[in-house]
Amino acid sequence: MIKNIEKIEIQEINGHIKVININTLSMKILKFKKTNLDEVLEIFNSDFQRSGGVYLFKWEDEKGNLWYYIGETDNFFKRFNNHEKIAKAKDIIMILSTDILNAFDYSKRKYFEYLFIDKLDKQISNRIYLENNKRNTDLSKIESIDTYTIKYYFQTMLRLILILDSKFFQSDQDAEIYENDKFNDSNEKIKVFIKYKNEVIECFFNKVNHSIILNKNTLISDPNQNKYISNEVSKNLKTIKKGNKFYLENELIFKNPSAAANLITGVSSNGWIKFYLENYEKIDIFRS
Repeated sequence: MIKNIEKIEIQEINGHIKVININTLSMKILKFKKTNLDEVLEIFNSDFQRSGGVYLFKWEDEKGNLWYYIGETDNFFKRFNNHEKIAKAKDIIMILSTDILNAFDYSKRKYFEYLFIDKLDKQISNRIYLENNKRNTDLSKIESIDTYTIKYYFQTMLRLILILDSKFFQSDQDAEIYENDKFNDSNEKIKVFIKYKNEVIECFFNKVNHSIILNKNTLISDPNQNKYISNEVSKNLKTIKKGNKFYLENELIFKNPSAAANLITGVSSNGWIKFYLENYEKIDIFRS
């Protein structure tokens, strides 16, 4: 049975360590800089003695690319003492249980780790990289757990992490457009369709990162009347008007189907339902 998130406590310790206590779930989320790691290990010593958990490292390389590493451990002290990625990390998230009787066992930790890796793997772009590979997580070795509840807790974690740091999951968290298609393998792209004003519009859907590619000359709604176009899309949007219709002058690659559907239809749309395959199945079948 899923518990409601009735009460959380948000703290800031010494001005640079952010903490969320999720009392109803007996969980704690920490956000801090790697330079404060020793201080964190000392302050929360008793918590770390009782429970392992999941951790996320984030850093930026010399070219300005963002990198992430996701891991799990039954002992933060031992793991961080000899972790090969710790030297690179700049920002760190730690998630742990505060209830010794309901601590994160191996199966829960591995499943949380898998969900975080899967999330980041699906949203990587040309300047976002993940050092993990989700294929390294063998779900068959994870004992039977209540995956529905774990996924619910995971979504709660995501929301609370964004309270601590709204841009943790990439610097352009709310960006809707890729500068180019990182996954340019034609085997990963499939034709999809969407209806607008009794016309069937052909686009491409990337099965790896779930982007929608709108080709040059794609028919779209009147951009001057479309209140669902974001500022970012407007900056990249170039159109040609033919009669009373508008067409794209340049290719656009959207990070999610709904943003692309909004541009084409001119109304708030669920792109996972609006776009469909040649056999008329919705692209929602590709969403895990």
